[in-house]
Amino acid sequence: MFFGMEGQTIDFYIISEIRYSTQGYTRMKKIIWITVFSAVMIILIVLMLYTGISSNSRLEISSDNYTAKVNGLFERVKMRMEELRGYEITIPIKVVDREWVLKRFGSESTDKNEMRDREIMYKALLLVPSDFRFEERKNREVGSYMAFYWNDGIYVVRENFNPENSSGEALAHEIEHAVQKRFDIRSDGTFDGDLAVNAIIEGDAVLAGWLYAGKNVSGMINKTSEEISCSREPVRGYDDDLHQLFYFPYLYGGVYMGKRYIQGGYALVDDILKNPPETTAELIHGREMNFENVTVSISEIKNSTFNFTGFRVIRNDRMGEFLVYLFLSTHINDCEAFKSAEGWHGDRFILMKKGNEYVFGWRIAFYGVRDAEEFERSLIELLNTIGRRDVDGWRLNYSSIEKMVYSRDGRYVSIYGCGKIVDG
Repeated sequence: MFFGMEGQTIDFYIISEIRYSTQGYTRMKKIIWITVFSAVMIILIVLMLYTGISSNSRLEISSDNYTAKVNGLFERVKMRMEELRGYEITIPIKVVDREWVLKRFGSESTDKNEMRDREIMYKALLLVPSDFRFEERKNREVGSYMAFYWNDGIYVVRENFNPENSSGEALAHEIEHAVQKRFDIRSDGTFDGDLAVNAIIEGDAVLAGWLYAGKNVSGMINKTSEEISCSREPVRGYDDDLHQLFYFPYLYGGVYMGKRYIQGGYALVDDILKNPPETTAELIHGREMNFENVTVSISEIKNSTFNFTGFRVIRNDRMGEFLVYLFLSTHINDCEAFKSAEGWHGDRFILMKKGNEYVFGWRIAFYGVRDAEEFERSLIELLNTIGRRDVDGWRLNYSSIEKMVYSRDGRYVSIYGCGKIVDG
């Protein structure tokens, strides 16, 4: 269940690669000779009609077989999940195609201004280059849905879901989302809080899939932890950083909830569903962490020499430690970025726009002065990597035509930027 992510609430299981298949059709030319051959033509036509009916029958049988296999698998998984969770599960399952999914959850279903604002945010924070288009990314992600839980039902996507392989794990994942309806799971509504709660929701569902499939939970925790370790440089550019952002709930959430299951079984898992962490910092470090409410005033952004007359605020938010890490790691070494972000103690990000122009202010609090100084060094490295220093800041031309400045006051670092999105 994603809170506040692109304007919809949907739980889904994703495949990383989709193979498209096409079916060729051939056309038969009929050459009609003289009347003497009319009898032969009648026979041919009858044969063609029979073949067409048989072909359609085979398609219907194939479709019925697919649905029957899906339903059979679903019933088996549902019974096993009732044993694992101790709850009665009564939900329907439906088969849909990718076109149906894209029409309801793809870019065409999302407000254009909302998508544009999200794209501007990514570009202002240097997460994506100038030719990035949010619509394309969204359709790519939605097109990879294998199964999802929505409107009190489970849906499987015909092109992506094969009921004859290990798809039972995907169904267990989605059935767990139905179980979660028993809990009043809420976020504080911030970007950071949404991502943290989504990680609890998806991490719990990932755990359910592991258990259904008979996987060793400790082994899966170790495997996933290795995949997201900074030593493997998981973020090597914008495509990787968005991948990490999109899969944060599954990867970090799986590790977090898997460890809690080992500690206290489903009793502890259910307690966390009732009282989820508030920040991504808690998911990253695996322990409860406090944070402070940081403020950035409009006047402070104005005093940073950027003119914002006629601009409107499109985001006033807490972004969280994980976003700070991605901001840095997109352009510098992952482990340096991770170390510089782990001193995070709160932040506030304000983004304003007018047409294709934007202005932002981002103040980040750290636990101590040394943490802030460490982040400052990494920030300077980032700015020098993708821009050139000027008398009053850095000129950047990565994701837009942008100017950026920063200041540090003890354990607080404030970053201000302005730019213009150039459409390709």
